Amino acid sequence: MPLSRLSANKAEGREPGNITIRNWARAFIDDFQAGRTPDYELLSRLCRLAVRDDEQADDAVCGIFCGIIEPLCDDFSRAGVEIGNEVLTRIITFVRQTPQGRELDRLLAERGFHCPADIMKRYKRISRPRVLSRERKKAARKVIVLSRITTGADIAITSVIVHRLRRSLPLTEIVLIGPRHLPSLFPELNNCRTIPFVYKNGGGLFEKMTSWPPLLKIVELETRDDPEDAVLLFDPDSRLTQLGLLPLLDDASTCYFPSRSWQPGPGESGCLSSLTSQWLNRLLDEKEEIPPYLVLHNEGHGYNTFCQGLKARGCKFIIVMNLGVGNNPCKKIPRQLENQLVMKLVGEPGTILILDRGHGEEESRRTDAILALARENGVKTGSLTAEAIPAVAPSFNRGILAFDGSIDALGKMICAADCFVGYDSCGQHLAAATGTPAVIVFAGAPSSRFIERWAPAVGSNITIEIKPDQTGKDDLKSLIAIVHDKVRGIKHGCYM
Repeated sequence: MPLSRLSANKAEGREPGNITIRNWARAFIDDFQAGRTPDYELLSRLCRLAVRDDEQADDAVCGIFCGIIEPLCDDFSRAGVEIGNEVLTRIITFVRQTPQGRELDRLLAERGFHCPADIMKRYKRISRPRVLSRERKKAARKVIVLSRITTGADIAITSVIVHRLRRSLPLTEIVLIGPRHLPSLFPELNNCRTIPFVYKNGGGLFEKMTSWPPLLKIVELETRDDPEDAVLLFDPDSRLTQLGLLPLLDDASTCYFPSRSWQPGPGESGCLSSLTSQWLNRLLDEKEEIPPYLVLHNEGHGYNTFCQGLKARGCKFIIVMNLGVGNNPCKKIPRQLENQLVMKLVGEPGTILILDRGHGEEESRRTDAILALARENGVKTGSLTAEAIPAVAPSFNRGILAFDGSIDALGKMICAADCFVGYDSCGQHLAAATGTPAVIVFAGAPSSRFIERWAPAVGSNITIEIKPDQTGKDDLKSLIAIVHDKVRGIKHGCYM
């Protein structure tokens, strides 16, 4: 019996602790990965804990979403989708039976969804590959596109959808719904606007599962004056609909991309950007593929001027680095090795490393610690804000500049630089979308299929995988040498 299963069984009947909660989630996933039917009673326990008014609620929510749902999604398999849908429908049913879920229950019942089977029947219908008729495409006047919530996924997937629709359905208005980063990714596009909507990744169970009623209201207000066949809704497997399970429009008007189960055709790429194009080709009856595309406000001219100024003062190579991992510490290498990597890269003559401060106090403190270490080792440092570009002019041509700016500003900086270095996070997708060569470290990936799916769809990105058995001191030290070697290769025009 697996240790996690043994621990889960022992904890039954007594007050669980944080370790027990993690073991419940681990036992559930162990069963899935072993091909066994998971014990859904473990999920029920986690749901009951997640709605309690105590400190264990947050741990239980993390157990459900980080410990169970994310691993099922990251498996990118039909089995993962089936079990994941079962998990989500059970959670939806649980919430519907609580006072906080009354509106969710009422709205679903009014639309004919009385039980999990009703929800699953619809999911299977909208998941089937189909082709939009010529008449429906001609009648379309508005397309609603849901965000994937995270910036990286919106670059890799949503940007492909948006720019394909602008080309394939040029007369339609595109309405994007999602977080505040969307205007930065799609600024000043004709016939394209955004409606802000907050999905709380860090919220509790009720906050996550009851975000659908206000979203439904937005869609109903947006479509109330439009003929039924004039509106299409594109759902790229969004968390806003709990991965396609909760309806916003009728089946005929819903274009759902089953990103976790869609498989590449013979000889086709398996990355998510390419899979999105393959799905669009089927849906729109076309044969076309465009990579992720980032529209830069004012085309980033000030950032180009800034980088040209650095080179005019003797800088030979500009690297942008972002050490963010989207709240997933499994993607990081140890801090000591991050420090060594930074010092190795900036040790090259004529190299300026622009280190993005990221978001939040922890990332900012991490940046300050790296700057302090650099100064102790005689490396010059400075600070840089988006507002100061292009006027600011550092006095050195080798050193580190700590950069503070928005996602849009980071995209412009990456576009103007010579190279990007970072983890599997938003930065790699910004680099891919702007065509900047990049070296990406994939640590903590659950499978090679996960890496294939999230790898950028461009050849100028170099992916370095750290496998689970490559976490020894010597393995990680060799990683620094490999990254340094790849960056030097980019400097000299070699992308191998």
